[in-house]
Amino acid sequence: MTTKVQKSGNTLSINIPKAVAEKARIHKGSRVSFDFKGGKILVTPERKELTLEDMLRGLTPENTPEFIDFGPDVGREIID
Repeated sequence: MTTKVQKSGNTLSINIPKAVAEKARIHKGSRVSFDFKGGKILVTPERKELTLEDMLRGLTPENTPEFIDFGPDVGREIID
């Protein structure tokens, strides 16, 4: 897959094909870092590691899943 480098003000820009963006899980507003190694330009999506606090921030009573009781622990599930 190839694309053409374009000029945007005083910088150069490259359009990322949709299929590549989907595979890299990047979208409008994604942050990426650039590096140059071995004669190649590397574009790497920045991935923020989520903390437990980050994951729980959006949890509300309205979107909390219902508790399901599967009965007593059995086998290796048993914790002394």
